[in-house]
Amino acid sequence: MIFCHLLRMGAWLGLILGLFQTALGFAFALEFIPMELMGRYSIASTTGEAINRGMLVAGIAVAAGAISEIGLALGRAGQ
Repeated sequence: MIFCHLLRMGAWLGLILGLFQTALGFAFALEFIPMELMGRYSIASTTGEAINRGMLVAGIAVAAGAISEIGLALGRAGQ
């Protein structure tokens, strides 16, 4: 049961960080933030890579959250 709770916390963290990376990629792409600062605030080399990586992390986080909810529901049903 503890692993389901840890997975849930990790999923929330991944979702927040993934959406932040995506928003940062869009901010650089739309030039709200100068491109010279991209090397400082992102590990991606292009804005498209930052957006793709952020969406991938957010998608994996949603899947991990769904798996943790299934595990918690099964744990509650077995008690």
